Amino acid sequence: MTLLVHNNKIDFLKGVSIVGVLAIHTTGPAFLTLQFGAFWEQVLLVTINQIFRFSVPMFLFISAYLFAMRLGGKKFSYTKFLAGRIKRVFIPYLLWSLFYITLRYITEDPTVYTMGIWDLAIAILTGSAYGHLYFIPLIFQFYLLLPLALRFSQTTGQTTFYVAWFLTGFLLILLKYFLGLRFSGGVWAFLGKNFLVFWWLPFFAFGLLAGFRKGKGWLHDNTRSKFIIMTLLVILLTLMVSENLFYQGTYYELKQNGLRRIGNVESIATFLRPSAYCYALCFIVLTFSTLPQRLLGGGAGKFIINLGLNSYGIYLLHPLVQKILAKLSKLAGMSVYGHAAPTILLTAGTLFLSWLVVNASSRSFIGQWLWGAKPHIYSG
Repeated sequence: MTLLVHNNKIDFLKGVSIVGVLAIHTTGPAFLTLQFGAFWEQVLLVTINQIFRFSVPMFLFISAYLFAMRLGGKKFSYTKFLAGRIKRVFIPYLLWSLFYITLRYITEDPTVYTMGIWDLAIAILTGSAYGHLYFIPLIFQFYLLLPLALRFSQTTGQTTFYVAWFLTGFLLILLKYFLGLRFSGGVWAFLGKNFLVFWWLPFFAFGLLAGFRKGKGWLHDNTRSKFIIMTLLVILLTLMVSENLFYQGTYYELKQNGLRRIGNVESIATFLRPSAYCYALCFIVLTFSTLPQRLLGGGAGKFIINLGLNSYGIYLLHPLVQKILAKLSKLAGMSVYGHAAPTILLTAGTLFLSWLVVNASSRSFIGQWLWGAKPHIYSG
């Protein structure tokens, strides 16, 4: 049996990012609901939601970074790499897609009642079987584009190609954002979907370039650059929170007055907007270059690393756990959305129970099929 060699820093960042994914999913309904708690609770939940907007970009960056590092190996085979991804990533994704479609049917979601084979295939190919699953079709589009990207990079020059790829992706997101606030429906509605790889190109390009350069060019001990990036992070986070509070208030007011929504107001909360893009890129640069080694030790550091190792299983399972906990809370007469304390408790409970199930079963035969689990060792 092949053992995977893991790097503590990578797994730590994956652990922090999976916490972020769960926090976004639990706070999202809370700040989109029309029954807010106190204003400070609203601000707190929106701030938590926006702080973790680096999470999905971090996973994309790490995927590209690790691929580039593997490519530098003497015996790398793209065919074997893709076959391994199908076994460890796509098959669990397929099983969970079918499960979540079944769950939607059981819970009386009318959108699945008329689904045929073609509709089912589209749901799997686009990650629309359940809200969080778009990430896997996105990753596989990247894998399929890699041979073409590598060939072009050899022709034009590695750095030139990936910088151009990065800038093209950033230009696309600017166009998407400013056009998307004004237009919706039809072809644009499809082209604006999160599962399409071209909206995320900068994070893939950045990860590939960083991996090929073996991490050279990071900030390391450049105190001035670190200060500038940290300042940018604070400014961008303030902008992101302000955007959300403003548009959320607009959305609420329109709903209260029975008016139709003007533009795509919900797009202000997505990853795919310029402020969140810049925030995620700054966060990736800062953490990859300056993550203190002391954070990787101790009980908390080791637990976060373990979360990273189990992140794919947690990602697949957590909506089910969240739904069960929210339902139990409702039956007990408590609302977990719209107030800070219950939402934070829901996040913690979902994270812990999801991790518990995945970690306990990851070494079993079932775990290999449900979570793509595989034994591992550390490289430090």
